[in-house]
Amino acid sequence: MLFKGVMQQEFKFNFARILQPTLTHAGFHRVELTSCIHYEELWRKERLWFGASFDWRDQYLEISLGHLYWFHDAMPRVIVLGDYRSYCNFDPYAKALKDGVVNTLNAIRDSFDHALEVYESHYNDMLQGRLRPKNLKYAKEFLGGLGEEVKEQELENFYA
Repeated sequence: MLFKGVMQQEFKFNFARILQPTLTHAGFHRVELTSCIHYEELWRKERLWFGASFDWRDQYLEISLGHLYWFHDAMPRVIVLGDYRSYCNFDPYAKALKDGVVNTLNAIRDSFDHALEVYESHYNDMLQGRLRPKNLKYAKEFLGGLGEEVKEQELENFYA
């Protein structure tokens, strides 16, 4: 467990050092939630959300940019509906495995302005693709768990 804590602290340190200035400059602010499952790093700019989590055991880096939705789970859960790889020319998960988390966070920082432009022009199409997935292997489970877009009034009960 000590190793997990060190890895999580390292992720948070590097996130703060590399991505936090970019998100803040773009007008995002950090959101802290309690009593629900959420990303380790959750940032918001009006209706647009950015989520990041790192699972040190699986070396899985999840980066999302889009709108915030409820997802039915064992307890209340929120997800950002929008995979970051849809906004750039790399897959953050694959890049983190190959080049490490720090290099991947740097790549996300360097692509973030472009990602915001793609969001502005193509998010509705991307959202429809997520709501009507072509890969039906997990579509039934995913769509069965997906709830509505989170409303501000609903979220007020979960602010830290």
